[in-house]
Amino acid sequence: MAKYLWLKVTLDKYELPLAVAETSEELARLVGVSGNAVRVGRSQEKRGWKRSSYKKVRIDEDEE
Repeated sequence: MAKYLWLKVTLDKYELPLAVAETSEELARLVGVSGNAVRVGRSQEKRGWKRSSYKKVRIDEDEE
């Protein structure tokens, strides 16, 4: 089953993680912005409008 993590990363070429959470709302609380700001930032990057420091990363869990 797939699981996702939300990350705030640096905007340089390395994209080092600054914060990691299981939901966009949790990440927003950690970094001090609204949940909508996280989702909009990711959406704008996904559409190719601009780079964002917010990422959604798929983590595949092994089924046992």
